[in-house]
Amino acid sequence: MNSINTVTGPENQTTKFPSFTVSARAPREGDEPQDGPVTFDDRQQARISELIREAQGKAAKELRAQLKANTDEMERIRLELEEAKKASKTGTPSERKEASEDVAALTAQLAEIKAAADALRRDFEAKDNQVKALENTIKSKDKELLTARKQWEMQRAAEQVGFVDMETVLTMTDKQIKWDADRQTFVVIGESGSERRNAAMELMTLSEFYQDFATKKPFLARGNTQGGTGSTENRGSGSKRLPLEKLFGKGSDAKLANELAKTDPAEYRRRRAEAKAAGLV
Repeated sequence: MNSINTVTGPENQTTKFPSFTVSARAPREGDEPQDGPVTFDDRQQARISELIREAQGKAAKELRAQLKANTDEMERIRLELEEAKKASKTGTPSERKEASEDVAALTAQLAEIKAAADALRRDFEAKDNQVKALENTIKSKDKELLTARKQWEMQRAAEQVGFVDMETVLTMTDKQIKWDADRQTFVVIGESGSERRNAAMELMTLSEFYQDFATKKPFLARGNTQGGTGSTENRGSGSKRLPLEKLFGKGSDAKLANELAKTDPAEYRRRRAEAKAAGLV
């Protein structure tokens, strides 16, 4: 949602600044799979930064112009005041009286201009602080969105392998996945702190990382789940064998569909795509 913040300065001049409210959370196990994370693409991020710079630049330009005009006016009045003071000490009595009145009027005018200049400076500082606050808000939202995107991509890669407890796996591997701002992607970090590479000496993908993780932690991999007919793996397998009509469409069993989505999100997406192609959803 976009909103507009306004600041009113001297002489009822109003400057508007855009602000942005974004909410996002990391996906949770059991959520129905989505097409992608809630995030800004690079073009949108650039536009947000551009709007902030435009607002800041416009406000600063206007205030600088007003401050320069006030400074020039103060200098003009100061010169006139000096001449009036000189005149008040020479000339005829009537000329001195007139010059003294000019001194009083110019002194009052100079004080008024100075007060206006002080108000403009305060207004500039207030607007500058507001822009900085907006920038901090955007940075905070960027961090939240990056965290949500990280969780999403980690879960998506882990789902391709299949784990018994997705939340535990994501928690265990969180610190090994870092954002590379230069490459604009997430990379896998090893225990030494360096980037991990695959057998081809290319950067390890998240999918490759979770495949390797499943090999090293086989007790967490779904394919190695032990148990009887009531185990999670067997219940998910039962859902896989059901006809599409049992999972989707009129007369389907929502409980079975939800169970499949929780136990095997990747399989759920595959079967949902089949149901969509068959016109069931």
